[in-house]
Amino acid sequence: MSDIDLSNRNHTIKTKILVANNFILIRQALRIFIEREKDMEIIAEANDGQEVLNIITTLLPDIVILDSDMPKINGIEVTQQIIKNYPQVKVLVLIAIPESEYVTNLLKAGAVGYIPKNVSGEEIIHAIRVIIGGEMYLPYTVFQNIKQDSIYEKSYLLDNFNKLTPREHQILKMIAKGLSNKDIAVKLGLSERSVKYGITSIFTKFGVKSRTEAISLGLRTRLLNLRDFNL
Repeated sequence: MSDIDLSNRNHTIKTKILVANNFILIRQALRIFIEREKDMEIIAEANDGQEVLNIITTLLPDIVILDSDMPKINGIEVTQQIIKNYPQVKVLVLIAIPESEYVTNLLKAGAVGYIPKNVSGEEIIHAIRVIIGGEMYLPYTVFQNIKQDSIYEKSYLLDNFNKLTPREHQILKMIAKGLSNKDIAVKLGLSERSVKYGITSIFTKFGVKSRTEAISLGLRTRLLNLRDFNL
């Protein structure tokens, strides 16, 4: 008889999630959708911003789904403290009205995803998977109210916007849809390394350091439009 332990053969490493919302009904709804996924689990729930920080000190989640309107400590302040003390924790923020100024402040605070509260449960799962894949999740609705002067003005780089290759333009549009490097590679028939190289080239030509900045500048220069954000 073999002495090999087969007990962990089918073990799935789950993404640990903390849900923070002061409405029990919303927390329960999120739990229903998230725990349908075999590779995700909710390890705790929080009712306010201070409770979020207290929980993180003892239970270290992979992702925090954080309401922007938290009691005691608001979403931006909570995000800042999480990123400062636990930079490995990813923060996905639920926003009632994705105003450009608030979105900008969340970007600066270090959140890696933003999603309107009126989306479906399936969209929440999609956002989590994008973040698990190491990418930022930005739904197209976030940009509907962006003002001309609100994010990362870099007018001195305008000449470089016209230097994107057709392939880089394709990649930029897929970044706008929130697709991961792996998903982009599959859709374009490329290796992940080629996609990563293409994204690096876009960042260099745009003079930016993140997908968010690339997308906002793409919108500004009309290389992207809101139709490009439809999944």
